Amino acid sequence: MNRLIPYSDEVYAYLLTAYIEGYAAVEVIVGLALVVFLIKGAGASRLSCRGTAVCLAMLWAWIGIGFYWHTYQPLNWAGTYFGWAALTEAVLIGAWGATTGGLRPDVGKAVPSHWAGLLGLVLAALIGPFMRLYSGDTVVAVQAIGVTPLATITATLSLFLLNRTRIPFWLFPLPVMLLVWESIRALVLFVMQDIVLLIIATVVLICLVHRLSKPGKSRL
Repeated sequence: MNRLIPYSDEVYAYLLTAYIEGYAAVEVIVGLALVVFLIKGAGASRLSCRGTAVCLAMLWAWIGIGFYWHTYQPLNWAGTYFGWAALTEAVLIGAWGATTGGLRPDVGKAVPSHWAGLLGLVLAALIGPFMRLYSGDTVVAVQAIGVTPLATITATLSLFLLNRTRIPFWLFPLPVMLLVWESIRALVLFVMQDIVLLIIATVVLICLVHRLSKPGKSRL
């Protein structure tokens, strides 16, 4: 694993701490935007849903450029390829969302799969700030939606699960590939916050696979 993860958990924590401090405002803005989107999204117009999908695509573009290329790549040569994967996902989400307006959550269903989706969003948004406030450490390997990969992957899969219609299958391979990598990294470095997010992301993914396996066509 030394060639795949040529750094220690301490180095990774310092990297994330400095990176998150520089972009804390993005985390706050994205969190507030998600609350508004979930409240208004189900009844929103196609135009606003198109705009939301484009915004989600921009977050993925930032993960590719801001995190993988400019922050993570100096630690790991694979960051270059992960960056391209994130940018490709940004293009796919943006193209699909802008043309169909199909990113439209439904938070009113009292079913376990929707509870899993909501839990995924809540954990992805709050576990990082919670750890910063209550860990007592000045250096914490935190995750934040729109700023770091794992929280963004978890939030994206959760939004897909909450969507009123089934998401196209071709939007899944790249987030799943990056999730596999994040799983390897988190387990090798044993970052507890990341392991919690991995568990909920896996549950959300299982629910999504179950939904996609059901007969019937998406209305998109």
